[in-house]
Amino acid sequence: MNIKSSVSFLKIIFAFQIIYHVVLWAMSDKFTIYNPLVFLPLCIMLIYGAFIGLLGINKVSIKNTQSVGLLFLSLGILSNGIAYSIYTYLAIKDITVVPSYPSVSDYIWLLSILFYILGYVVYIYIFRHSIKFQQIVISLFVCLISFYFIAYFIGLPEWSNQVGISLNEKFFDFFYSAFDFITIGLSIIILGVAGGRIYKGLFIFNIGILLTGIADFILSVRGPENTWSGDWGDIIFSMTGYFTALGIVYLVNNLVDNS
Repeated sequence: MNIKSSVSFLKIIFAFQIIYHVVLWAMSDKFTIYNPLVFLPLCIMLIYGAFIGLLGINKVSIKNTQSVGLLFLSLGILSNGIAYSIYTYLAIKDITVVPSYPSVSDYIWLLSILFYILGYVVYIYIFRHSIKFQQIVISLFVCLISFYFIAYFIGLPEWSNQVGISLNEKFFDFFYSAFDFITIGLSIIILGVAGGRIYKGLFIFNIGILLTGIADFILSVRGPENTWSGDWGDIIFSMTGYFTALGIVYLVNNLVDNS
């Protein structure tokens, strides 16, 4: 596999996205058709990373356990890319309002998180002999405690007192945060036991997952924006796509080289 060309492509798209963010941030008019397009490069990185992942699996037997883990992670970023594409389309239809919440894209985003969790479970299985049960319990316990602490003491206490919030909105608010902390907890376990060449790909991918949790938390605190102004919160979302896609590229390179 020509890993250099894939890495270079992702770097070019990511650099373009950062420049695009800066241009939007400098623009005085925040309600142009160009603003909702801010996440288009992110969609490209995610879908490209998923394509590389699925292409790599096709070269190796799906019976390989690493292939199964890579399959779930690739489906995760593919779902993520599709969700962002749908959200971008809905935003372009009317740039003056935020797409309804939850929208179709939110259901797909939850699906992507479930794929991430399944992928992590497979990788934990691969390194199961190096994992102590206490590591799993402590990691998940810390993440759940952190989730409840943020939700009830830091993350907008007035949320629970607001009227007019539908059950669906509360459902997605809760599970977005809960799933983020679960995936972060699982990633911590994997980084603690993974070794060899596979570590680099997992480490880079997990940076993207950590940034996803941070970006989701920022969004929940500041509320939805309808300007897509290219600020630092949007930049963190863009970084999630770059690192997860880049992690997939390195995981594929390791899988193909060892097959």
